[in-house]
Amino acid sequence: MYKILFSSLCLSLGINAAHAKNIQVNFVVSSNKADVIQYQSSRYFKKQINILNQHFLDENHQKIFNFSLGNSISYNAFTKKNCDFQTMLNKAEVFIVKDLAPSFNHCFPQKKSNQVFVFIYDSYANHNQFSDTTSWGFYNKGKPFILLDWKRFDLDSKSAILHEMGHAMGLNHVCVPGAKRQDATNRMASGQCGKGSMGLRNLGFTAAQVNKMYQNYNAMTQ
Repeated sequence: MYKILFSSLCLSLGINAAHAKNIQVNFVVSSNKADVIQYQSSRYFKKQINILNQHFLDENHQKIFNFSLGNSISYNAFTKKNCDFQTMLNKAEVFIVKDLAPSFNHCFPQKKSNQVFVFIYDSYANHNQFSDTTSWGFYNKGKPFILLDWKRFDLDSKSAILHEMGHAMGLNHVCVPGAKRQDATNRMASGQCGKGSMGLRNLGFTAAQVNKMYQNYNAMTQ
């Protein structure tokens, strides 16, 4: 009886008690700047996969997805695609966020799959130019992609890929009123609400967040 109730609870939350769902992560090096090109190596890509598998967990420290290394696309290979998307990521000007998804979709047309594309790039902002570190994650109607600034790439458990992967799987920011910088907070915590800091972003995803990610995963793959 207990097993039946437990299985029903897992299904209601979207949690697969038998095994985590599989996600293939494709890495794309989008710039030929030395700071970015230095990460054009399977060693660094595998490290990010390990970070995801070790730290992209629910609040009970259970795996949500099995992440694996997919395709690795070099800067030269990306350039040969002659995409506007690459131009957008390399301009010394702020891109228009709403233009990113259509440009990505044109450059990387794909059908339903379990793939997430991660672009290593050099973020630009008007106030600090290429010293900016802004990274992004987009669910993009089931064709997810991430823009990961190179300065936030090789940071172990603090790598921005953990937060941005949440966005890529359809999660929004979480506001934690009163949170301070050294407080434990949810992976999706943000200070943008103006009521508190994003904190450490070191707590696992809630059952509701896992459920949403699994629903979006199913929409991606089925």
